[in-house]
Amino acid sequence: MSGLLRDQNLQAAGLLWGWKAAGELDELKGNDAVVLNAVWKLIKARFSAEQMGKMTAYTLNYLVGYVKVATLRAAKAAQANQPVRGNFTRDDDTILAALSSDKNVKEAKYLLALLHDVFLAEFHCVAVDNNMNVAKKKKVLAFSFAFLRGFQAGSVKASDDIFLVAYKIGLQNWISGRLRKRLC
Repeated sequence: MSGLLRDQNLQAAGLLWGWKAAGELDELKGNDAVVLNAVWKLIKARFSAEQMGKMTAYTLNYLVGYVKVATLRAAKAAQANQPVRGNFTRDDDTILAALSSDKNVKEAKYLLALLHDVFLAEFHCVAVDNNMNVAKKKKVLAFSFAFLRGFQAGSVKASDDIFLVAYKIGLQNWISGRLRKRLC
């Protein structure tokens, strides 16, 4: 991760370091429980369950996009010696095939879907648990529902942001292509 800031944008680095920190928190055991509880108090004081869900989904969707870009770069590099076809593109079918069959892309998407399923299953388990204290059950269900609502919103936000970036890149390429044609 040492070269991350040099090689990637700040947002990607921040997201990855955040997940690394979360992974380290997840490994706390025994006497570290005091630290873990303090961290959760801090997080819950700053963010609602909905905001946590939104950040989680946005980050995971960003990870899927990050993996796709890495795959796309590798596919384009492999085609570097091939002639350009059409308007400023290489073999788009090959690139799309690489994205759809790439192991890392599949695993990133699977992780996102699996976590969503776990969150839904947890919500269901609490809802059907007749042994849980009613007051606690209401509190847990409210938290889980807000988290899931945020998770959905984070997924949509990531999709909108990715579309906007792709649209701007496409528009810039189209404009620069039109300018090149006029200048040549």
